[in-house]
Amino acid sequence: MKTAGFRGFGSFMVAESIEDMVARACRGERVAKLPFASSALSRESTGVKVSPLKRTSHEDFALDLAEFTFVNHGAFGAALRAGSRRAREWREYAEEQPLRYFDRDLFPGLVESARRLASFIGARPDQLALTNNATAGLDAVIASAFAASDKCNDRILIFDTTYGSVKKMAARHFGSDHVDELHLPLPLRDQDHFLYELEAQLDSMDLTNTRLAVVDHVTSNTAVCLPIEEMSKLFQARGIPTLVDGAHGPWATALDLEALSCDYYVGNCHKWLCAPKSVGFVFVRSPDEHTASLAPRITSHGEQSPFPGCFFWDGCRDYAAALALPAVLDYWYEHDAILARSQAVSLVQEARAMLEKRWATENLGLAAMGSEFTEIPMTCVGLPVNLEHGSSADAHGLQERLYHTHKVECPVKEINGRLYLRISSHVYNCLDDYERVAHAVDDVLRDVV
Repeated sequence: MKTAGFRGFGSFMVAESIEDMVARACRGERVAKLPFASSALSRESTGVKVSPLKRTSHEDFALDLAEFTFVNHGAFGAALRAGSRRAREWREYAEEQPLRYFDRDLFPGLVESARRLASFIGARPDQLALTNNATAGLDAVIASAFAASDKCNDRILIFDTTYGSVKKMAARHFGSDHVDELHLPLPLRDQDHFLYELEAQLDSMDLTNTRLAVVDHVTSNTAVCLPIEEMSKLFQARGIPTLVDGAHGPWATALDLEALSCDYYVGNCHKWLCAPKSVGFVFVRSPDEHTASLAPRITSHGEQSPFPGCFFWDGCRDYAAALALPAVLDYWYEHDAILARSQAVSLVQEARAMLEKRWATENLGLAAMGSEFTEIPMTCVGLPVNLEHGSSADAHGLQERLYHTHKVECPVKEINGRLYLRISSHVYNCLDDYERVAHAVDDVLRDVV
């Protein structure tokens, strides 16, 4: 019997190379069908149009909302039952015949997941590689930028609000002495003024050897949405490629990645998109131009493959979360993700206004209510704590009391010496949740002030 030899990398028995499958995905072709009967039917596979759109329900999530008041979706998200169910089906299918799964079904399934995700976030499948999480994508891009640099003199640019682990990545790869920090001037009131101040900071710096700028789409601690398109253009005008940390981007913002100017965008799917844990992605605007040195941090069979193929295999592990993405996206197509996001943003702003009025902390806002900076379902609310210098220890203590005494899951942040609640909203929340938060905070603070 004559064969064409192995079409992929390693000794996988897949009948088609990853490059060919990705090319078909770019033409809009469906690359793979589910190799098993699923309890969650795919809207795309059945062709059934859902009209009217289904209503979301807290029962669609696995969260224990009977015991906990959960307003901390921004931490690790909360998985949809539909996605968890599909992931479980993939795991069971894999164990029924592991070689069939790894050799023949895994790669087509991953390409199909990437195709569906690309359509949802406004990208082409050949611009997108699935990763375990945003951390894996960020580290890959930062390490690759350093690998392609002069190493002795090259620098990386971040912000004082950059996520803590990303600061560590920058210091590890470039060296702490080669990391430059820009200041995010809080509170943010006006986008034009913010961009003017950012440009003034850039003009005051020597950026000759800067090889990469890392920008948050949504800052983690302070929960503000930054104008990444305008910021990317400022960096690119100075010859600096831009990496956007979009850990909070998918679903929480209306993503259209091909319409953006950034060179790289990294995101999570298990956070606001509510996929099973964990799955993320790295988007590359111009794969042919930017991926000469871009590679995952784990070297395996795909090392010599062009992007995105080099990211497809990092060893034998559980890929079920990535394979379950189509079921998650089916859910959001059926439940109108755009409307759901709009309602979540409105709810968190209503909750913020209610809490600030209750505590008379309107003047402590980190971003102007209703501004572009707050068009996300997460925000910070100043606490009525009369502390001259609030510390992270104070924040930790308050959060522990809220959790253990009142079963309230809500982070407390110390920002510039003041204490804030960072509240999130998703489709399972209602205003009563934030009323319970308010009563819990009032009770805890009686022992503090």
